[in-house]
Amino acid sequence: MKRPMKSAKPVLQTFLGVVVTVFYLFPVYWVIVNSLKERSELFSPAVTLFPQKITFYGYARAIEVGVLRYLVNSTVIATATMVMTLLLATIGAYAMTRIKSNWVNWTLILFLVAQMVPDVLVVTPLYLIFRSLGLLDNYLGLVIANTSRALPLAIIVMRTVMLTVPRSLEEAAKIDGCTISSLLTRIVVPIAKPGLVVTGTIAFLMAFGEFVYAVSFITREAMYPISAGLYVFTASLYGQEWNSAMAYATLLVAPVLIAFLGFQKQIVSGLTQGALK
Repeated sequence: MKRPMKSAKPVLQTFLGVVVTVFYLFPVYWVIVNSLKERSELFSPAVTLFPQKITFYGYARAIEVGVLRYLVNSTVIATATMVMTLLLATIGAYAMTRIKSNWVNWTLILFLVAQMVPDVLVVTPLYLIFRSLGLLDNYLGLVIANTSRALPLAIIVMRTVMLTVPRSLEEAAKIDGCTISSLLTRIVVPIAKPGLVVTGTIAFLMAFGEFVYAVSFITREAMYPISAGLYVFTASLYGQEWNSAMAYATLLVAPVLIAFLGFQKQIVSGLTQGALK
């Protein structure tokens, strides 16, 4: 009786995995499908899982209102946030793995608590600080805000990866006269490359889809990222062109899917590297 149960366990796990995958991916599929439907079909009482007639009007309308400009803005902001987060997280995580102090554990707890704080609670003090520094309507201010949002999680992820770096390599490099900067760039960073990919991907995606800071610190519509542009676009539809809104949302999701598909192996490798430690 035990052998049939053991043989059925992988099948059950596979089935549950498929169900969970379909559950999470169906909303993405539904957005893409509705972006290819005509407006009359969207408002039809009959629900269709595939367009009766494929149309690209929604995409043409989204491009007409400037989705490509918003996409470029989001890419610039997210890339700058990723670079700043990686730099600060690498240095901070390395220091937290090499400094022996009880304060390190307390700092990690503070980082975990920081992940629970909603953006709306910190947006007002950040707004006042950025206004005094002249960082409103400035990509630098938005990048700093997004970095502060992504940095705690990035340090937590990078710390688990830094713990896998052999101390013997560092000690040998120091004996050979290697400085701290060259130690990080030549030894630590190459070994921690999978963790850097994971951290960079997380920081990029968090900044790419961020909305609260974008609409709070940027007032010029031409500087909006794609998330804020979607809000402006849907507000002007008056419930008429939802295929255009779905097309816009598809273009918003596309870079996220490409990032995950392109760096899938590196992300899994980085997460596994930290988990094994």
